[in-house]
Amino acid sequence: SVVSLILKLKNLHNMKGKYLLLFFVLLIACKDEKSNPENKEPKAGVGLRIATAYGAPNVDKWIANAKAMGINCMRLTDMIQKDKGHLQDLTSDPEHKFDEMDKKVAKIVASGMTYVLDLSYIRNQLIKEGINPYSPSTDWTPYLEVVLNRTPIKGYTYKNDPHLAFIAIAGEPFSKYSDNPIEKAGNKANLIAFYKRLALQLKRMGVTRPISAGGFLHQGKDGWGTDADLGFKEIWSLPEIDIPTIHVYDDDAINSIPQLVAFCHSIGKPLVIEETGKEYKGNDAERAKWFEKIASKIKDSQAFPDGIGLWNIGEMNGYDVRADEHPITTKAVRELMLLTQSKLLN
Repeated sequence: SVVSLILKLKNLHNMKGKYLLLFFVLLIACKDEKSNPENKEPKAGVGLRIATAYGAPNVDKWIANAKAMGINCMRLTDMIQKDKGHLQDLTSDPEHKFDEMDKKVAKIVASGMTYVLDLSYIRNQLIKEGINPYSPSTDWTPYLEVVLNRTPIKGYTYKNDPHLAFIAIAGEPFSKYSDNPIEKAGNKANLIAFYKRLALQLKRMGVTRPISAGGFLHQGKDGWGTDADLGFKEIWSLPEIDIPTIHVYDDDAINSIPQLVAFCHSIGKPLVIEETGKEYKGNDAERAKWFEKIASKIKDSQAFPDGIGLWNIGEMNGYDVRADEHPITTKAVRELMLLTQSKLLN
């Protein structure tokens, strides 16, 4: 050991230069491997450059667009969207939407990317059925089991696939902002309890991948979602929540980035901008200004998020960014993506 070597060297009265050299070589060789950051797995959430794949049936086209923007992660959301009366579709999947999702994941992983699995489709369908998804009496188990036990990659399920960057429970929640009592938690305490309960359930079901509550909106003037009674700090501080995420669609959200990055880092967690985007209205340069504005805020404040996400790369949505049709926005998105904390892909 290094210690015994030191003792032997101390006992040598006529120490030669070669012994000193041997000592330092062995000391370096015996260093704890953990002290070498190159051998550490990146912190969860760090370096994620995400784009959602809503309305993107052609995964090859999605990958091409994503690579043009420097994106390394596909976000899967809204897998099943049905009218009221189709709750059973979340388990029976008559249109084989989960099969389509599995095929996308296989191609994404083969291309060297990771992915995010968003479970908000369960919350959204429950609301359509007149069931409050945030209530302790609402059982998510049958809907979770169906998706989590699928095998998109040989040898792995959605519970433990190492290519899965994180699982998001359900973003953009309502605590009190809504006239419909079915679609809101009622108050901050109920919302905190919901996310703790669901995250614990996922872990009990065998999920080993990082968990996010889902991206929060309604940051408000104070940046903390106080007016909307959302409880950012309390939810993100839950030990069951690994990755805090936000959605950025207005100036309040942009202005909140520095303080939210600082808070998340102070509790040892990353902050990921899971979504941002701007609807295309015929002027590519004008839309690009939105992404440039976010980039300016990040650079001016030196508050770099750990991950950044785009809504959306698809083939039918007004928010879609397509490299061949929107070159100016594509460039702006790529430059924004480069402002993540990670240097792994630069």
